[in-house]
Amino acid sequence: MRRGLTLIEVLVAIGVIGLLIAILTPALSGARTLTLEAVSLNNARQCWSIVDDYANANQGYFPRCRPNVVYGPPGGGISVSNEVAASFLTTGYWYGAVRSIVPFHELREVAESPGRSADLAGFYASYRLVPAFTVKGALWTPAAASMTPEQLAALATDIRRSEVAYPASKVGMYDGDVSYVRRPRPRIDGLPDMKVAMAFADGHGAALNPQDASEPFHNALLPEQPALRLHDTPAGAQGRDY
Repeated sequence: MRRGLTLIEVLVAIGVIGLLIAILTPALSGARTLTLEAVSLNNARQCWSIVDDYANANQGYFPRCRPNVVYGPPGGGISVSNEVAASFLTTGYWYGAVRSIVPFHELREVAESPGRSADLAGFYASYRLVPAFTVKGALWTPAAASMTPEQLAALATDIRRSEVAYPASKVGMYDGDVSYVRRPRPRIDGLPDMKVAMAFADGHGAALNPQDASEPFHNALLPEQPALRLHDTPAGAQGRDY
C-alpha cells in the first residue's frame, strides 16, 4: 500500500528544487548574455558590411548624411541645416544615408542591439558609425588649433576608404546600447564601460571595452563636449583605436 509524502519530505523536496534553481539561474543568465553578445557582434559586422557595400557603390566614399534631408524611419525623422551637423548626425542615422542600397525595413533588425525595446520615434541606431568616417582626420590633430572656423567646418565632408590607414585597428561601428545586458551598464562620458560588440574597418569583429581604446583628441568642432574614445580618435581615419 502506497503512503503519501510526509510534510518533512515535501519541505525537503521544495528545498532541493529551490537550491537547483539558485544554482542554475546564474548559469542560464550567463548563457543568455553570451548568446546575445554573439548576436550583437554579428549585427555590428552586418551593419559595417552595409556601410562597406555603400562605399563599393560610391567610388569608395563612406555614407554621410546631408543638410536639409530628413533621416529616420518612415513617417518621422530629423534634418539639420549644415554640413558639420550632418556629419555628426550620421553617427546614429547612417541607416538613412545608405537607403539607396538597403531600405530601412530590411536593416532595422540588425541596426538594433538585441533586447532593445521597439521604439521608432527618431530611431537612433544602436550601432554607432564613428565620426572618423564622416569628418577629415585633421580635426583630431594639433593642426586644428590654428584653423579658422571656416577651415574647421570644411573638414566635415565625405571620407574615402583609401583614407583609412589602419583598417584592422580602426573601429567603424560599435554597440552603443548593449540592451541585452540586464545588470546596470556602467558608462563614462556616455560610453559603455564594459565589453561591447565592435566592427573594424577591415570587417572583423571583436567584443572590447571602449574605455580601453586610444586616448581621445579634443574635437575643435564640438568644443563644449568632452573628447570621447572611439569618436575622437587621434588623426581620425588615419589613426588607431586598439
